Parts: sequence; structure tokens; C-alpha cells
Amino acid sequence: MRHLLVPLVLALCAACSAQKQPSIASASTNVAADSREQSTAATSKQLLLGKWRHIDLVKIVNGTRLVPQPSNGENFAEFGPTTWSSTGPNFRSAGTYRWIDDQTIETTIIESNLAIQLGMVSTKRVEFDQGKLQLIVEQTAADLAKIMPPSAGTRQQMDIIVMTRFARAGS
Repeated sequence: MRHLLVPLVLALCAACSAQKQPSIASASTNVAADSREQSTAATSKQLLLGKWRHIDLVKIVNGTRLVPQPSNGENFAEFGPTTWSSTGPNFRSAGTYRWIDDQTIETTIIESNLAIQLGMVSTKRVEFDQGKLQLIVEQTAADLAKIMPPSAGTRQQMDIIVMTRFARAGS
């Protein structure tokens, strides 16, 4: 269960950039932009907290979007300030996470009923759209080859994007 976020574009006035020193107007614009960036990061961190019900999983393989795989509604993810857990009828995993930037978290699995997952670290983009959480994991063919090198006679590895979508539990 992975995914995430919110790009911010800063514009500078042409007149100000032509000057060697920033004007008061550009200084206040930069302060406002810095404030928006901090607000976006704080909002993302706050929005992630809590319990989320898994809705579906969407894969994009080599640029082709596959049919979404709906969830049965029995799988949940929960995020605390630095920890996460994922539970369902037949599995449980948990670990820690840290924010890399206002759109990206790095997760580490420290508990899982699948031993092969223990210690795995992955990066997920975090996005929020209309009250939904989306965790996005992108793995290039080169990344996958490091984890699972292709054996002789097998197909070439693929670029994969996995988007896992959630709704607030109880909504």
C-alpha cells in the first residue's frame, strides 16, 4: 500500500529579476510562497494521519493502464506520526515512515507475516484528491532488475507504477 502529492510553482516578476537586489514586492512574494510550501507540507503530514480503507489498486505497466483491482473493503492502512500498519483478513504488516519532502515518504517494513518483506524500504509519493489518499510507487525496469535479475530466456523487465487508493475509514 503505497502512494502520494502537491507540486508548487514559484513565479518571479521580470522587473525584480532584472534588478540585482530583490524588491520589497518580490521579498513578500517569496515569503508568501515559502509560507504556502510549509502549509502544504504541514497539510500533507496532517492529512495522512489516521485510518484509511483500501478502495482499489491500479497498475500502469510500460505506460499501459491495467483494469483497477477493487478491494473487498476489509483491508486498512493506518498512519501515526512516524509509524504505519496495514491489516486485512489474511495479513498484517507494519513499520516506520519518514517524510522525504512534502510529497514523498520512505517506508520500512519491520513486521510482516511475509518474512521476505521484513526490512524492505520503499519510497511512495503521497497524493490527496477529493478526500481520497493515493500512494504511488514507481519502479523502473532497472530498479526491478536489481531486486529480481532476469534469468536467461525470460522477458525483459517492465516499468511499473502502482497506485493504491484509500478512503477515510468510516466515510
